[in-house]
Amino acid sequence: MNMEIVSIEKKTFEMMVAAFGALSEKVAALRRKSDTGRMERWLTGEEVCGQLRISPRTLQTL
Repeated sequence: MNMEIVSIEKKTFEMMVAAFGALSEKVAALRRKSDTGRMERWLTGEEVCGQLRISPRTLQTL
């Protein structure tokens, strides 16, 4: 297994961290909406994209 170092700008990294934090908050909010804390059915990728207002490509990379 080879390890690679990927260098990105600090601002880009901070934006990624903020986006991940926002995603985490949205997931937590969706979870709170459920009465039992468990979803009765799995969401489709399309439904997830709609709920989170993200593209399928963004969902794929998360």
